[in-house]
Amino acid sequence: MELLLPQTFVDKVVRLISNQLPHYGRTQASIMAGVMSEIGEFLKARSEFTISTTDLDLANRNGKGQEVDQQLSYAMAATPLYHEYLFLEKYSELTSNGKMNVETLCDFFMKRIYKMTYETGFNEALESTDFMDYFSLVSEQKVQNIFSILHKTGLIEVLTTLEDGTYIFTLSGLGEHHVEQGGKTGILKSYLNKSTSIITDKRVFITNTSGQVQVNVDSPNSTQNVTINNNDELFSLLDKMISILRSDSNMKQEEKDDAVLNIESLKTELKKSNPKFDHLKDYLAMISHSMNIAHYLPAIKNFLITKYPEIEHFISKLITDN
Repeated sequence: MELLLPQTFVDKVVRLISNQLPHYGRTQASIMAGVMSEIGEFLKARSEFTISTTDLDLANRNGKGQEVDQQLSYAMAATPLYHEYLFLEKYSELTSNGKMNVETLCDFFMKRIYKMTYETGFNEALESTDFMDYFSLVSEQKVQNIFSILHKTGLIEVLTTLEDGTYIFTLSGLGEHHVEQGGKTGILKSYLNKSTSIITDKRVFITNTSGQVQVNVDSPNSTQNVTINNNDELFSLLDKMISILRSDSNMKQEEKDDAVLNIESLKTELKKSNPKFDHLKDYLAMISHSMNIAHYLPAIKNFLITKYPEIEHFISKLITDN
């Protein structure tokens, strides 16, 4: 099987390796870029790094905190690249086996469009300019044909087409639903199942210094500093958590609905002048099972304890070190 890795993807891997001193550098990056089969193993090994708060505290006490921080930083930079590698590996496999028909290619386009949309935001227009190189297609006409199909089936909304045939477009609601349901051919569902069986989203550690909760989590944004100072910020964060849940393509719809309901119930209880602490504890406990938002709970917990000191004994053990 020939690995069809676009130069844009290889460049991102090269940058990751080049920055990972002292163990790697530009020479090693250039070698790996030339032997593409090694890229997947490198990314897989890097994305599997895990650490608990207990081990992190021990490393800091032993003067190895900076080394661990660097390892975790590269793990979280490697993880989204590994997801992309699995996507391209599946694409290469089907193409090499002669199984890449127009319908399947449409699904691969949609998966990439979906990812680009969530990286840039729903209000930002996308362009079709680099799809030919990304998918190793022989002509721009092939790209235009696929986009024409996606437009006519309502999966994308075309804002305009340029003189050179470039599409300026956005993902439609139907297109979002199409990807999250696994695509028409089932290829996307197969890819999503494969990626979630290999990648576990549990690389989370939390440190708390000077009242600010620093959260490092397996995500494209490797570090998020979450500080809640007032009710508006609290409810804004809860709304953000709901948005994350609704856009998670790896969760079953029933799980999404339950998790969103728990957050809405938490919001309702928090709006009361005298919220019931045992109810808050139950909602927080149920939310903690959703790993894609669980990293926000320490900030919420600290804010609630500051606002309601008497709640501490209800939720102090809710989020513990691994």
